[in-house]
Amino acid sequence: MNFLHNYLHQNPGLRRATRFVSVGTLASVIDLSVFSLLHIILGVPIMAANTISYGAGSINSFSLHRAWTYRDRPQQTLGMQLVQFLVVGIGALLINNLVITIAPHINLINMVPDNGSLAVKACATAAGMVWNFMINNAWTFRRIAH
Repeated sequence: MNFLHNYLHQNPGLRRATRFVSVGTLASVIDLSVFSLLHIILGVPIMAANTISYGAGSINSFSLHRAWTYRDRPQQTLGMQLVQFLVVGIGALLINNLVITIAPHINLINMVPDNGSLAVKACATAAGMVWNFMINNAWTFRRIAH
């Protein structure tokens, strides 16, 4: 374990990516849990459940990224960074909803007989996570000069 700690300490880009994935994984667990509760258990329509669950995961994600993943970078004002994060999040939500929308047309839901909508949600979440890392790393939490 000490080797891993030292390796990550010597490779800040890898450390940041590892933290980003850790935070994203927690946000995804929150997202999928809320989605399952709303859509599978309570019968909320899939797009509404997806939008609400994505928002729940995003709140957690922003807080942890600001406080942990990117704490070593000089930070913009909270308000500006939150607006940027929300803009990126809306893009990810659009990607997320697009995957959910096109999945029935490519027969993805029927690939998993039980809870196929959960498999589609997992694919949509992965697509959104890639977008989030690329744009948030380059824009929302970019290194700024002081």
